[in-house]
Amino acid sequence: MSASQELVIDASVSLAWLLNEPVNHSNLNELFLAAFRSQKRVHVPALWHWECANVLLSMVKRQSILLPEVPGYLELMRYVNPQVDGIPDSKVQHATVELAYLSGLSYYDASYVELALRLKAQLATYDDKMKIAAQNLGIECLDLS
Repeated sequence: MSASQELVIDASVSLAWLLNEPVNHSNLNELFLAAFRSQKRVHVPALWHWECANVLLSMVKRQSILLPEVPGYLELMRYVNPQVDGIPDSKVQHATVELAYLSGLSYYDASYVELALRLKAQLATYDDKMKIAAQNLGIECLDLS
């Protein structure tokens, strides 16, 4: 990993780790172990909680997981002690809307990129479009393959 201690993780990475998909993905496990040991400060936008819970709800509806399992998954996600970015002020919202517009990202995805840019942090995502937008802004994206 790079020397940067700041890391923004998106829901795709969080849920891949949580659900162990792909199985035995050593780079992903190392990333979360480093976060758990406080070697990395993990940051997420506030929407991360809702986004991850929504994916878990979708999995319940598809019968991939059971409803009683959801609280356990949500609790596990807190082990990396993510630092939740506050409600964005108008300046941050404007920057995020502009970034979303220029890059073709959704506002939700752009919020992760904007946070990484603002914190000068690395970005961990499986979303290729988000990676491209981040790299075009000079943000280092972790290789999780």
